[in-house]
Amino acid sequence: RGEQMIGRVAVLSEPIENGRGKAKLDDTVWRVEGPDLPAGTRITVTSPHVVTHTPYVQDMCYTATG
Repeated sequence: RGEQMIGRVAVLSEPIENGRGKAKLDDTVWRVEGPDLPAGTRITVTSPHVVTHTPYVQDMCYTATG
């Protein structure tokens, strides 16, 4: 299921702190991993974690300009 989320855009429902946070995709709140970002940040899923399948995310501003 993690592969199906790659490229999806969401908003952080909780901040990412120390590399972990939460984002809502459709009707499910997912634990996500990525750089520390505040709640409300628009993010995109870039890959599922190989071991835990936790979605890894990036700030939309970063990916749009990167």
